[in-house]
Amino acid sequence: MTKTDVGGFLAALRKAKGYTQAEAAELLGVSNKTVSNWETGVSSPDISMLPALAELYGVTCDEIARGQRIAPAENEQQASAKREKAMARLLKNSAPTCLPPAASAAG
Repeated sequence: MTKTDVGGFLAALRKAKGYTQAEAAELLGVSNKTVSNWETGVSSPDISMLPALAELYGVTCDEIARGQRIAPAENEQQASAKREKAMARLLKNSAPTCLPPAASAAG
């Protein structure tokens, strides 16, 4: 992902919604030059702007960060994989709290 990937994606999203750069800027509370800089890859939106951009354009923050749409099936697969990893990590790192430590149980 590059700034131009994200910028092109933001430009396409804005155009799909029928907004001019000035209209999008006003709705986001930034200047139209800022929107232009994002879309041309001169700069990237601050991370704090991602939720507002996502809401305005009807996408997720992850999609904006990637600079592309994520297929719904991929979202579910990713969510499932993340849940499995989180559960494995949780089970691996959690020691039973009701049993004494192994060293004192042997003694």
